[in-house]
Amino acid sequence: MEAKKPILSAAALLLVVAGCQASASVGVTSTTGANAPNVANKKAQSAIIQAHCTHAYQCNTFGGSHRFRDYDSCDRELRSETLASPVCAHDIDASKLSQCLDSIRSAGCGEGSGVQSERLCSNETLCR
Repeated sequence: MEAKKPILSAAALLLVVAGCQASASVGVTSTTGANAPNVANKKAQSAIIQAHCTHAYQCNTFGGSHRFRDYDSCDRELRSETLASPVCAHDIDASKLSQCLDSIRSAGCGEGSGVQSERLCSNETLCR
């Protein structure tokens, strides 16, 4: 008779836990990309610059005949042109920023590999 008590207690506990988990998601709101808030211009600018310069570093495209001497020069040069236009003086759409950053991170290291990210990360795309 003693052996049946732990089994019944374990079964009862399992039912209670399962019941709690089933009702835990009721009333929970999830956010989708369509409802994502805008991102402050300076924060978006920094994220894009960091992604670009990190990509350049990973592809070993600093120095020599490359555009940027090092990470700091990459940061300085891109800061003067990324989201710096007066038409960009507002918050940036989070879903557009996400597409931009994803395209930078997924770009290869060969010649012409950044064409997609240049289009998705352009002031014209992000600032409309």
